[in-house]
Amino acid sequence: MDYRCMVEGLCEIGKFFGEDYKEDAIKAVQSLILLEPNQAMVKAYNRVVSEFPQRFLPPLAKVRDIILQEGKRIREAEAIQREQEDRRQRTETPESLPKGHTEYSRACCSFLKAAFSRYYTLDELRKMAEDGERRFPGRGFDAWLKGSLNKGKVLPIDRMQKAAGE
Repeated sequence: MDYRCMVEGLCEIGKFFGEDYKEDAIKAVQSLILLEPNQAMVKAYNRVVSEFPQRFLPPLAKVRDIILQEGKRIREAEAIQREQEDRRQRTETPESLPKGHTEYSRACCSFLKAAFSRYYTLDELRKMAEDGERRFPGRGFDAWLKGSLNKGKVLPIDRMQKAAGE
């Protein structure tokens, strides 16, 4: 808040109650009050007028606390509004999506589905991996052929099947 707004707001509060705040008291609290938005003074004025009896000038410390509370509420409301605006903009702007699957990605997906489905034997999986390696050399199917599908090696799924008694 700017200095003029702070001084005018505190003078208006003083006028409503028939007294003025001393300059020394205002200078003591101004460093905190000046950090708040101007709208906080308007809301604080309305609260002070409605909450305190008109016979006595409320202590400046109480007015300062009300200004700080209103400033905090304003900043929180602005933050929520910014978050909602960001969320709205993110939903409006489409993100770049991949154009679709390639032949390679389809082959990998179908092989992995088969490997983890428990419906295929090692020989059938080995044949699928060999076909994948022929179509896409050096792109991952060779690791299956040299590793888990190599003769004598057992897939972890086969171990689970044996343990389950299948």
